[in-house]
Amino acid sequence: MEYLDYLIKINPKYEQLKLNVVKFNTKTGEVGIQLLFPDKFGVMTEIEKAQIMQATEKYLEHKYKVIIAYKKSYVDVEVVWHFAEQFFKENAKFVDTMLTKSNFDVEQADYVDSRQNENYDNFIVTINLTKSLYDAFVSQSIATALKAFLEESICANFEIALKSDLVEQDLASVLKMNDNHATELSILRDVSIPDEDKYFNFEIVEKFINDVPEEVAIRLDQLKTAGEKLVIAGTIQDIRERTYTPKKAKQDEEVKEKTLYNFTIEDYWGKITCVYFPTQNTTETIKQLKVGDTVAFCGDLDSFNNRWSFKISAIAFARLGEKPEENIQWRKPFDEYLVVKPEPYIEMSQMNLLEEKKEEEISEYLMTHDVVMFDFETTGLSVEDCYILELGAVKIEKGKLTDAFESLVKPPVPIPEEITNLTHITQEMVEDAPPYELVLADFYKFTRGCVLSAYNIDFDAKFLDKYGKSILYNFDNEQIDALVVARKKLKGLPNYKLKTVVTALDVELVSAHRALDDAVAAAKVLQKLV
Repeated sequence: MEYLDYLIKINPKYEQLKLNVVKFNTKTGEVGIQLLFPDKFGVMTEIEKAQIMQATEKYLEHKYKVIIAYKKSYVDVEVVWHFAEQFFKENAKFVDTMLTKSNFDVEQADYVDSRQNENYDNFIVTINLTKSLYDAFVSQSIATALKAFLEESICANFEIALKSDLVEQDLASVLKMNDNHATELSILRDVSIPDEDKYFNFEIVEKFINDVPEEVAIRLDQLKTAGEKLVIAGTIQDIRERTYTPKKAKQDEEVKEKTLYNFTIEDYWGKITCVYFPTQNTTETIKQLKVGDTVAFCGDLDSFNNRWSFKISAIAFARLGEKPEENIQWRKPFDEYLVVKPEPYIEMSQMNLLEEKKEEEISEYLMTHDVVMFDFETTGLSVEDCYILELGAVKIEKGKLTDAFESLVKPPVPIPEEITNLTHITQEMVEDAPPYELVLADFYKFTRGCVLSAYNIDFDAKFLDKYGKSILYNFDNEQIDALVVARKKLKGLPNYKLKTVVTALDVELVSAHRALDDAVAAAKVLQKLV
């Protein structure tokens, strides 16, 4: 049982307390504890202090000399910024470098939300953000996670209000640029599923560490709020044992290395990395888990480096059964293009026009299959936490390049410097670009009835699948990988990077790492080799 739960069992009034600091001194055998209490708690009486001391000593099995300090919790901008800065450093480092205390305003609120602790005062924290940071806060649920962190750290209820003088202007410019497609954007972003479909049943086969309280787990694609205590279930895909050194309580304190375990588990809808900190009683037990085991974890959802993580408190061996049937209503294309209207592809090189293949030279495959060659530029390599920056595509009909599709995409996070250096796409270039939802809606319309191709399609298809399905577009087209074709048809090249292949085939690559130019070059590779 957790320490505070133990105190609450003795006296429900102690539900108002927060555990602020715990320090162990192994040399003196002392443990120092600081408890926070809200103004509404009143005065901490000597009887209550004695009761807490006695309960704490009993909880620690009288192994330590206990020292307890009490501190009244108060809220102002200094306190909120102190904890917010700590949260950003641990969970969203790119935010930490862009905000200061001056971005925060704190005011007390009169209302009490029924979901909040009625023993605490209520505060509204207003954060003034730039346009790009506002988008990042919204898309990554940073405000929700910050609220949970503040409420865990301070004896108060919080609401987070995001404000930017540029937000309304930005929204207006987006709507103007997108011909006022506010309705379509709202439709695309409405992907909610019924509450009963967010969870699935499993069977506990054997208790392993502590008690998993129920045989109902949340789907890994439905994780929303940091700080929630949840049950998840899936198959272990990876196990990593790591050592770490706890922070020193005092400068001269001797600190020993400890061990933690990272587990990656996957259910039918997604995967997540989980962490378990063994106790003395479970140090050997946890080593029995292996890759391939199906398990249920109970614990707390957290966000670390803009990714979900899960702190495990209980484990059971489980049986998932068959994947529940899903009745997903995939979207159909809009009647008209919204923001990206394909343009006829015009070959700029007169020499290439003269060398264009005659119809009888075009392969049967390209004569009978329309192909869309596409390419993404993204903010990074990992589909888990990176975003689409640009989409370029060209259509091949009866072996000839006919239509081009091209658009920058406004990502919800600032563009990393190394990506700008690689692609030459700057933050200013995407400020007025449409959101990915509208671009992919048009791309879905553009690709209907076509084979999808890309150079190393595994990379691009992951982004297309993730972000397409996030707005209920299922790009289930037949696929062909131009890289695989090049490996089969061109033997003996030093490598099979696009630049190397186009050089070998005497194909022009106008501007590497720009989406449309890469797509056109890859399309010409396909023309020559298929």
